[in-house]
Amino acid sequence: MPRVTFTDPEVGVVGVTERQGREAGIDVRIGFASLAEAEKAQIDGQVHGHVKVVADARSGELLGCHVVAEDGRRHDPRGPWAMMAGRVPVGVVARAMHAYPTLSELMRTALGQAAAG
Repeated sequence: MPRVTFTDPEVGVVGVTERQGREAGIDVRIGFASLAEAEKAQIDGQVHGHVKVVADARSGELLGCHVVAEDGRRHDPRGPWAMMAGRVPVGVVARAMHAYPTLSELMRTALGQAAAG
């Protein structure tokens, strides 16, 4: 169930956290991308925040995604939710092309890290 906490910064979450995955006995891989890495964030002057993904190390399945960012509604976690529902491996999704410059580049970076281990 995707959820957003309207704080400053806003927090968007879907799926499990790294801690929840580990507590459930899952060997997890983590991918992380700082908002400051995206040129679109630099253009917009919103460089504080990050995207973090949690994947099953064995299957590559995306288990969770977390976005902490100013104006986090622009980083809605529904896209990762759709990937999780489809059980798409992070390595497959990491190869998807994104428009440039957009903030979706961060998701590609984080998914690529999780796929690489």
